[in-house]
Amino acid sequence: MREAESRLGEATRPRGVFGPRRAILALDRFLRLRMGIFEYSHDPDCLARIAIIPADADARLADGTTVRKGDRVIDLHFWNDRIPPMPEGGFSLAWGVQMERRFVVSFRALSAYLDSRPDLRDISAVRAETAFSTRSGPVKIERIMARWGFESHTPMAAPGLIARLHRFGADLLLAALTWAFNAGALRHTGWKRRHDRFWMARSVLSERYGSPARSRRAGSGARST
Repeated sequence: MREAESRLGEATRPRGVFGPRRAILALDRFLRLRMGIFEYSHDPDCLARIAIIPADADARLADGTTVRKGDRVIDLHFWNDRIPPMPEGGFSLAWGVQMERRFVVSFRALSAYLDSRPDLRDISAVRAETAFSTRSGPVKIERIMARWGFESHTPMAAPGLIARLHRFGADLLLAALTWAFNAGALRHTGWKRRHDRFWMARSVLSERYGSPARSRRAGSGARST
């Protein structure tokens, strides 16, 4: 199953990429395999990949869902080469609308994927650890995530030295991936990132994205799949 899922992304990988970009893509693929990150949708507009991981802390969500440490949860990851190229002038309305539509497609596909997998019935929540540019304030980040149905939770604890080094390396890798896939965006976002954790209850995912009709009520412009 995992082998079949990993092949979903083959068609979208850049071809004819050499030098530093090739090394960055190879490192990204190695880390995804190491972390168990895989593609869950054939839709070319899907912007996300996932991993199934044990929760590292308890969390109680707004709808009453309780996640216990050790429970399996969905860990959401950006599909870097699917992010639309940012315009030369930076963020634009057209780019934002395109991103919004693709996010809705991604979450609808995730809801359908979970519904199709009886072995994942125990999963009650989706987790997203964001690494937005430090140029975006915390209020703006929370507003962006709330738009998709995510809620912020207890702030992540101040990391120790090893965790800080890990984040520093992750920030450098993210900047390198941005350069490899969407170089124009790096000029507007920089490489330093703010790390936050957000949750979406599975019940919220199902309610907002579980069917085309519900997605339209949630205000999306995504096409039916």
